[in-house]
Amino acid sequence: MYSEMISGLGVIASIVVAYHTAKYSFNSEIKKNKSLLISACIRFYNATVNCVDNGNIKKDKTTKEIYISELKEIKRTIELFLGSQYYSESYRQIPEASIVVTQLNHEIYYHEKVEKDLALNERTIELFSKMYEKLRCKKLKESKDFLKELDGIKSAFDKKIIANNLLHGSAKNSAP
Repeated sequence: MYSEMISGLGVIASIVVAYHTAKYSFNSEIKKNKSLLISACIRFYNATVNCVDNGNIKKDKTTKEIYISELKEIKRTIELFLGSQYYSESYRQIPEASIVVTQLNHEIYYHEKVEKDLALNERTIELFSKMYEKLRCKKLKESKDFLKELDGIKSAFDKKIIANNLLHGSAKNSAP
């Protein structure tokens, strides 16, 4: 009788441990996915800030090529997030990610095929800002350093880009 009871308790204990392990793994993967998005935001804001010098958008070809290259890498990072098996849960919390990929495709095409000079697209920045705000609201403890870095680069972005009104796609400009 005692052996059956011990056996039953062992089964219950293993079920409880398996449940909590699966739940921990699931939540851990969700947080890793959000870290991918935080990384993408950091890279986007950093790439954008690097396009500005003395309150003006740089006009040289190298800056434009580096910016396009960064946009492509950022797009790949977000696609990693979207391709994750835990994507559906993360998507519920940050749905802008798939829209950002589409917008990045438009912006990359626009810079490669249409626009001669570098332009900072207002819609892309708006989408990254929405994603940034949602990521900030999540307050991921595991990503505290990432979030601190993101806040720093976002602050520099606001000072260099927003304060100097350097966005392309406003009422007087047209962009994708």
